[in-house]
Amino acid sequence: MSAPTAATTAMPQRALRHTPDELTFVTLDAAGEIAYFHSASQHKAGAHNVTALDLDTLDTFCFCRGAEFGHTCWHQVHVAAAWRKVAYRVRCARMDRPTLEAHGHSLAK
Repeated sequence: MSAPTAATTAMPQRALRHTPDELTFVTLDAAGEIAYFHSASQHKAGAHNVTALDLDTLDTFCFCRGAEFGHTCWHQVHVAAAWRKVAYRVRCARMDRPTLEAHGHSLAK
């Protein structure tokens, strides 16, 4: 596997055909600074692309075919939104029932 490539260009058109839901959270690094996600490769059956998000700088890195050629891939475009969903689910999971219900009611207003 080659070194990760940082996102450097504008959003690719391909990103419009994908959503953050296509990225599956895998883990955080030991320091809790890098979030790793994977998604099914469209170029290699049974393989997965690995995308990382630096939670401090919001830099993105990907090991997909497009990123290997220096392109910003759809994975890099959507990984921050995918992380926000994970972080929100974790926050809600840590709430006690009354707090969670109050939060739900406030969102419904």
